Amino acid sequence: MTILSIDDTATVTTLVSTFDAEPEHQAQLVDLLTTNAAALPSKQDGFVSCSIHVRDDGTHVVNYAQRHDQDAIAAMMASPLIRRHVEQVRLIAAVHPEHYTVRLVCRAA
Repeated sequence: MTILSIDDTATVTTLVSTFDAEPEHQAQLVDLLTTNAAALPSKQDGFVSCSIHVRDDGTHVVNYAQRHDQDAIAAMMASPLIRRHVEQVRLIAAVHPEHYTVRLVCRAA
């Protein structure tokens, strides 16, 4: 298993996308995100990492993705494959993407 590490000194852009879904669609949404993450964004230039998080009540999913810079995110979002993927996701969930920069990481001593 690979351990991902968030680094507050790295020069990356973080895209946090939250997805609102009905509990009965969460598994389908996670399958779609997982399958497409392995096949699409991870193969593009500028990809650093991504992780999928689910809320226990089944109503939310979070995709925490990092790219080298804003240009890499823009290139990803301009891809026809990614656009089709987003259209598929929007059939079962509301999507809320936001860009962030990591400012602090606290680790256990």
